[in-house]
Amino acid sequence: AQACLASPREAWALFHLLTSAMACSGDLGVATAAASALAAVGLVLCALDQQFASQILTDFGLPRLVPLLKATPSHAIPLLEAMYAFTAQADHAHIAVIKALHDCMGDQQAFILCLTKLIRLETELSEDLLDLYVYYGVIALSLPSARVRAAAISMLPLICKHSHSLVLDMLPRLAVLLEDPWWEVQAQLAAVASALLRTGSCGVQTPKVLDMLVRLLNTRSPAVQSAALCAAVPLLGTYEVLPRTFVASLLALPSSQRSRLLAQGDEPMVLPGAGSHIEVGTLRSWQPLTVAMQLMTDAKAAALEHLDREHVEVIQALTSGPLDPADTEAWGAWLMESKDYLYVSLCDEELCDLMASALQSLFAFVGEGALPTFSTLLSSLRMLFPDGPEHCQSVVIDFLFKVFELGGPFATAMRSLTDNFDDALLSSRLSRLVERVANQ
Repeated sequence: AQACLASPREAWALFHLLTSAMACSGDLGVATAAASALAAVGLVLCALDQQFASQILTDFGLPRLVPLLKATPSHAIPLLEAMYAFTAQADHAHIAVIKALHDCMGDQQAFILCLTKLIRLETELSEDLLDLYVYYGVIALSLPSARVRAAAISMLPLICKHSHSLVLDMLPRLAVLLEDPWWEVQAQLAAVASALLRTGSCGVQTPKVLDMLVRLLNTRSPAVQSAALCAAVPLLGTYEVLPRTFVASLLALPSSQRSRLLAQGDEPMVLPGAGSHIEVGTLRSWQPLTVAMQLMTDAKAAALEHLDREHVEVIQALTSGPLDPADTEAWGAWLMESKDYLYVSLCDEELCDLMASALQSLFAFVGEGALPTFSTLLSSLRMLFPDGPEHCQSVVIDFLFKVFELGGPFATAMRSLTDNFDDALLSSRLSRLVERVANQ
């Protein structure tokens, strides 16, 4: 840094050496290391002389960095971090370097893609800086590249955190983009709608924003649905219209996509798109009781004879995660109201494994609240034994042993249950369970 300060030629040599290494290698690891070295020098130079650091970035840095940004956009983040290291941490300085980058790139689409990464490097977003990002974002919405439009929209949730009114002003433009044929555009719109609704400050625009999210939930693009479902999760307890649409969308997903969403855990999912930032969050923050109640309400309204696999997959996922102890009584009531659908699923070879897992988790959670449903469980056992599918029988026997091992009121209830077995049940494969319960 001192050498660069003493001689601008040394600064040129530094940029030439490190950017040449990045260009020759093409490896992200090399690019990150070289950019980190540049950034380290830039930070020291900024501390010594901000004006000088900015000047050598404009004169020597950007002409070397811009070709790399265009040629290897996957390396953009370390390159842009190096650029900002030569820039004072002030909004006017960031505005100046963004404008300089725009002029140097001479390519609106490449610039917008860089901009969507730059906004994530900002530690503060002043009003003037927000206005600049919105200005370029609005321009990007009219560009022919769907990838660029999606990338521009991805900035709006971040902008919304600082000034939701700026994003609300763009609603007419965003509404038009609901008809955009490219899925990434629609996926990003779901994130924007969620960000706006979570502010609770949309006022008279709330119905329009809510309608946007509902329409995206109702689409039949699995990738868009995945994004919209995760976007809707934090809002399920706030807007009455969402749970029903949410459940319908989740059930309508292809099995593989639904399984992926339900099994993702706490890590946000990144969809494999061409856009800059297609992260759709996680379902794990959903309100399981709300979803479970809506799912059963819809099943009864449709007069379903039995649950399908997609219903049971969702129920198993709902009960496998942590449940709120404050909802214990409500879950017991849900179990009581849903018992016919739940227990008959134990007699279906396609459903029994998932349902046994769900019921075991639910029993452990609600405790004695599960016991009033055991008369219905007995009815299902009579359907299954002795002539039902062998796989279902094996799963149910294992399930009943685990219920008995919960001890306490469950052990007592299992004794009462087996006392009511008729001769057909007593002579079936359940005889092992009867013996175990009797000898305990």
